[in-house]
Amino acid sequence: MVNRPEIRLGVALGLALLSAHARPLHAQPSVSATAARTAARVYREQHEGAILTEFAALLSLPNVASDSVNIRRNADHLIGMLKARSFTSTRLLIVPGGPPAVYGELMQPGATKTLVLYAHYDGQPVDASQWTTPPF
Repeated sequence: MVNRPEIRLGVALGLALLSAHARPLHAQPSVSATAARTAARVYREQHEGAILTEFAALLSLPNVASDSVNIRRNADHLIGMLKARSFTSTRLLIVPGGPPAVYGELMQPGATKTLVLYAHYDGQPVDASQWTTPPF
């Protein structure tokens, strides 16, 4: 198995789109799916440079599952990404012998449903000889 940058991309882009700017969409139950997609696309286009910079910073952190020091760095980095988006109750959930789980809440007044996102941020060792640049 190899490091899965597409999973990390999903985490980074998901966090990028969960911003204070996009929040009013969640509070309006009458917003159509088309309008929500359009708003997300416009936001991404307007903030593309910052999103890519943040994504590159996340990818630069080694994330091999057996490297507990760098896995903790990844977890701390994700906590910072959540806090930058006004998530509350952000914290690490420590499981003895395992990587910390990253937790945060983004409460919306009037919300009637809960959305839970799950992604793992640890990877497997890579064969650096197959890369044109270092993997991290």
